[in-house]
Amino acid sequence: MWGNGGWLQDKSGWLPAPVTGGGGGGSPPLDGLSPTGAWSPSRKLLTGYGGSFYALTSGEVSTLYDQSGNARNFVVTGSGATKPDLDTSTVAALSYNGVADWMQVNIAMSNFITATDAYVICSFKATGFNSNQTPIIQDGSQNLGQTTRSNSGSPLLASTNWGGGQSVQHSIVANTAYVVETRHQGGVLYQRLNGSNEQSVSSGNTTLAGSLNLGGRLLGTSFQGLIYEVAIFSTVPTLTQRDALVQAFGTYIGASV
Repeated sequence: MWGNGGWLQDKSGWLPAPVTGGGGGGSPPLDGLSPTGAWSPSRKLLTGYGGSFYALTSGEVSTLYDQSGNARNFVVTGSGATKPDLDTSTVAALSYNGVADWMQVNIAMSNFITATDAYVICSFKATGFNSNQTPIIQDGSQNLGQTTRSNSGSPLLASTNWGGGQSVQHSIVANTAYVVETRHQGGVLYQRLNGSNEQSVSSGNTTLAGSLNLGGRLLGTSFQGLIYEVAIFSTVPTLTQRDALVQAFGTYIGASV
C-alpha cells in the first residue's frame, strides 16, 4: 500500500486518503520557498512535487519521501529501529510508539542547515511523554533539534543547539496539536509555539555532525504521538513567510494558531 497525491492504493484499488479535519489541504504551503527537506504523509507541500508521500511495509511506514526535490527520504534504519504506523484518523500522520520507532536520513546535517543559520517547522501531537528527552526531529549527534520530555508531570517541548550549548523550551500538554518552529539566526536560538510566545537565548554555531532523525534516535526512546509535517531550511524565511507557514501547518491539523 502506498500514498500518492491524496490517494491510497491497496489490493482493492484506489481509495481516497483521509484528509478530513484541520483546515483541509489548501494550496501547497512551501510554494515560493526553498526547503532543504520537506515531508508530509498526507498532502503536497510543493506544487511541483509529483511523487509518492510514503511507502508501507507490512502496514507500517518504511519510507517518508522528501518533497523538496533533493531525494532526502526518511527510512527505517539503525540497530533496533522499528517502523512507525500510519495514523489516518484525521489528517494522515506518522504514529510513534514511544519505544523504538524512528526514521533517518543518513546524510550529513550540512546538507540541511549551516553552522549559523537553520529553520525547522514541525506539526505534531504528543500522546505521552518519556522521562528523558525524546526527539521529534533532531540530528543523530543531538546537536540541533526539537525534543519532548515528561519533566515530572509538567511536559516540556525544547529546541536545542548543543553545538552552541543552549536550549529554549515551552510547556505543552498531551493530545493537543502544535506547530513548533526552531530558528537559529544571528547567534540566537529561538523557539516559537503556534506562532506566538517566542523564547530565545544567545547561542553559538551549530556543530554539523550526525544524520537527521525523525521521532527517535539510536540508544534512546522514541517520541510518543503523531508527527504530521516537517520542513527544514538552511536560509531562514522572513517573518511574513514564517507566519504564513504557521497558519498553513496549524489550520491543516486544527492547532490553535
